[in-house]
Amino acid sequence: MGILEDKKEHMFRRFLRSRDITSVQGTGPGLNIVAKYREVTVGTINFKSDLNIGTIFYISVPHTNS
Repeated sequence: MGILEDKKEHMFRRFLRSRDITSVQGTGPGLNIVAKYREVTVGTINFKSDLNIGTIFYISVPHTNS
């Protein structure tokens, strides 16, 4: 499912659920957790969304030699 334009800037807020989503279960913390992990690892997260096609997330986490 695609993301409405006015919701895209808020995608990573904790517990955000769009009112138009009724067929997908969840409480909303998932993307916020990913965003916090991205901050810690200095990675990146981006997404492309089309209301008619869906949404794809791109997540990059740097490799460490630990």
